[in-house]
Amino acid sequence: MGSSMLDRLERAQTIRSLPLIRILILFGVVTTLRRIVEIARYSITRKLQLSKRLIWSVLWNPPVEGVLKFNVDGSALGSLDPARMGGVLRHSTGKVLCLFSYFLGIQDSIIAKIMAIHKACDIVQSSSFWCGCKVVISSDSKVAVSWVNSGAFGNLIHVDTIYEIHNWLRLLVNTDVVYISRVSNSFAYSLARQGLGNCGDLGIMCA
Repeated sequence: MGSSMLDRLERAQTIRSLPLIRILILFGVVTTLRRIVEIARYSITRKLQLSKRLIWSVLWNPPVEGVLKFNVDGSALGSLDPARMGGVLRHSTGKVLCLFSYFLGIQDSIIAKIMAIHKACDIVQSSSFWCGCKVVISSDSKVAVSWVNSGAFGNLIHVDTIYEIHNWLRLLVNTDVVYISRVSNSFAYSLARQGLGNCGDLGIMCA
């Protein structure tokens, strides 16, 4: 009889303690889930911050102080299709000083890229806003950069344009035309692709 009563008391105590056990288990689960969420959130945020820094450093590599960078590009839908050119001039701080986007009619992409370099040279030699700073004109076309720098090229249709650029570069001692990768030329690429096939022009906009 005494043993039976003791068993009943123990079972009653166990039953009364079950809600508390459940609460403790639930609290532990919730706490664990919160920690998992916090760790995941930190990890994702950290990755996004690193990715943002990486993307920014790849997309545009700013020049040293006192140097201006003129990113230019040309694009066509095909070998002989509607083409556009675009360019953006920026200070070492990233401030946009000038940009342009023009429809070129029917051209191939190489000629569009050469004409973008030509437009940048024209802006530099005809403007005083750059105040004698060194200007680096950057294009993602190795062929176009080679043609305008060396004067040795395989295109006779636009020989006058290429020679004019070559002569400008001889006179503009503080201006260079260099090659950069496509990923570092995204702003100019987007200006060249803006409304591709559309005859509208953005024109030249300078700060």
